[in-house]
Amino acid sequence: MEARTHETLRPGQPVLHLQIMLRTIAFQHSTLPQVIPTGVFDEPTLEAVMTFQRDFHPPVTGVVDTGTWAAIVQLYRQALAETAVPLPCAGYPFGSLTIEPGTSSVHLPVIQAMFRALSEVLDGVEDGPVNGVHEGASVRNVCWLGQCDGCSGGGVITRDTWNYLSRLYRLFVAHMRTPNLTRQELLSAF
Repeated sequence: MEARTHETLRPGQPVLHLQIMLRTIAFQHSTLPQVIPTGVFDEPTLEAVMTFQRDFHPPVTGVVDTGTWAAIVQLYRQALAETAVPLPCAGYPFGSLTIEPGTSSVHLPVIQAMFRALSEVLDGVEDGPVNGVHEGASVRNVCWLGQCDGCSGGGVITRDTWNYLSRLYRLFVAHMRTPNLTRQELLSAF
């Protein structure tokens, strides 16, 4: 990008990209104002550039020259790696696997860990051990989930149990670490 002042930088893609990068960086660095990406180099964008320069790339000029742009890109890439939605993982195997109370499974620790995290934010979910054995708190949590889902499965874990638990986990646990999605966007996936 050529050196341009905020007065000569025309509305369009470079400004929009600049604003998106500054906004993403602001999720990691709270001193940086969160710019609304509009494609127009307005006063909030100038303020964000100047704050960025003050904190990360002096001198403070308000000019987005090649050096400032490169510094923003570098910090944006770091922030993006930390704020991006992690790759999804299919934690429940294909097929018709069920996990009955009193049994153990190599797939159960993931489920138990999800319940453990949910116990910190939802009433009714117990904090239990993550040991791969489906007993105690593990069974009670599956029963609680079945009551919330409107069905009663006697504590048996099925694909439906996994799907419902995954949506709850995504909504109440993963969202807390995902500034790119709003709670409404997550609710729409429910």
